[in-house]
Amino acid sequence: MDNNTTVILELDRPRELRCGHKALKQFSALTECAMDDLQNEVRRYDKLTTLLYCMLHADDPSVTPEQVDDWLDKQPKLVPVIKAVAEAARAAFDDEDDDAPGGSEETPLEAAGTGEKA
Repeated sequence: MDNNTTVILELDRPRELRCGHKALKQFSALTECAMDDLQNEVRRYDKLTTLLYCMLHADDPSVTPEQVDDWLDKQPKLVPVIKAVAEAARAAFDDEDDDAPGGSEETPLEAAGTGEKA
């Protein structure tokens, strides 16, 4: 397994996405989502963007949900954003001997509904 669990996403500037403890704890608190439900919950775009916000906020506490919404509104295409969130989540949970959260082998990208495999 690659030890690099950080993904770079170009928003207002290059931003680091890492689906670490702080981000997951905040996401769970904001959405009342259990980790077992993460795969299903990120199928909803509002939950996916909340996870993105939590990852960005963990890296830079000055980031607000409104800023994230503004940055996403300026994106020419959202699929690269969805892929970046999925890649960061996959890096956090990737274990060669274990399934993804929620007991499914489905990747976060597939769960996000893009219909593509990473």
